[in-house]
Amino acid sequence: MLMVTAVGRLVLLPAAVGAQPSAHSIVGTADSLMLALHERGLFNGAVVLGRGEEELYARGFGPANTEAGVPFTPDTPADGGSIAKTLAAASIFMLVEEGRLSLADPVRQHLPAYPHESTRVRHLIANTAGLPGYEALDAFLPADQVKTTTRYLDVLREQHIKPAFAPGTRFRYDNLAFDVAALLVERVTGKAWDEFLRERVFSPLRMEATFLRPARLADWSGVRTISYRQMGDSLALYDVFDNEGFYGGSNLYLSARDLSRWSRSFYAHPVLGDSALAMGREPPVLNDPATGTGGPSGLTLLSWYYPSEGRRFHYPGSLQGFWSYAYRDEDRRYTIA
Repeated sequence: MLMVTAVGRLVLLPAAVGAQPSAHSIVGTADSLMLALHERGLFNGAVVLGRGEEELYARGFGPANTEAGVPFTPDTPADGGSIAKTLAAASIFMLVEEGRLSLADPVRQHLPAYPHESTRVRHLIANTAGLPGYEALDAFLPADQVKTTTRYLDVLREQHIKPAFAPGTRFRYDNLAFDVAALLVERVTGKAWDEFLRERVFSPLRMEATFLRPARLADWSGVRTISYRQMGDSLALYDVFDNEGFYGGSNLYLSARDLSRWSRSFYAHPVLGDSALAMGREPPVLNDPATGTGGPSGLTLLSWYYPSEGRRFHYPGSLQGFWSYAYRDEDRRYTIA
């Protein structure tokens, strides 16, 4: 059964035991719900629903760029926000499978300029590296220059900024750590991160609308999907930020159809082997000796939120007016993007 929550999130509820809703009923329910949200000014974008290998429903609503008169479709690329983290974590696991690095490796082994000696590769993708947010580092960088992961690491080193806690002991959502993970992939492979993903993920899964955004918005090629927010009866510009040359934790554009293919790949066309998938589905266990607290993290090592039982995973991404969401039930083989 499909439903929309009070905040407009589409979720899949378990049907009765043994029941399997028909494709026709799913399409009808989804279309009715999404049209109602769109007409109330609560949703512009695209939704793709799948079951197994079958795409059950795909529809776009509203504009992708009002000035250019371009409508939103299931193939419209939009800023995926933190969805990029799931691909950064998967990239690390691909290299682990090939024996090119280990989760236990010191980050400095592959990135000598990394300033924190005790940080391991595992800590980057587990949100346990204790790195500061971008806003704490931006004060040391010129506002009109492109910000990159390498430059942020320079600031950490030059300003002698220490981790907020001993790496591995606490959980704190960490954008920069995933940027460092993508940079690490580049140093190990000798390829740009988006080139690596194109070869290993995007091309095999036919994610044809996915790309890494240019750092400067002026360098955009073609029509850009614009971020808006509802202001009364109209859409007002709520744009993303210029001069962002960092990636891994964000700044990947992908369509709803591509996001569906990425989520579905975990049970349909895995880009990771069985051992990596099993390890990556587990949450890291934290143990803070200073406070005596610990326990499993709320995210798996492949950077997906998970329930207490079953194999249902989800992850959101947001930036300004963009919001993306991927859900899959690996037992019943449903996907929502």
